[in-house]
Amino acid sequence: MKWWDGTKWSPFASLGYGAEPDQLYPVAKVPVPLSGAPVCAGGGSTRLDVFARGQRGDLLHKWWDGKTWTGFESVGCPATAEGALVPFTSGPIACAWGQFQLDVFARASDGRLYAATWSGIAPPRT
Repeated sequence: MKWWDGTKWSPFASLGYGAEPDQLYPVAKVPVPLSGAPVCAGGGSTRLDVFARGQRGDLLHKWWDGKTWTGFESVGCPATAEGALVPFTSGPIACAWGQFQLDVFARASDGRLYAATWSGIAPPRT
């Protein structure tokens, strides 16, 4: 990430990896690279939301609250009626269409387009 401070560009800064539970010790989180390009949307004057596809096809989310970045959190995958997870196969797209009104879209392995909406009350969920 780079940002403009009004007079010059910052150096590049890493926003880190996503994390998944360790297979041998699930309480510990291990860093894993993103498997898709990130996208972002501004949801307010001091908010920036970033989404990317995780290693297991889930949707990862992190945000800037005007002071600090959160870590990546998984907002999951869609599920079939039987409860089987349907991983995302494309990178998401996101848009903010009002203050604290955010939509994110991505295609999953079943070929369908899925959407999630956030209205500032709780983190976006698929």
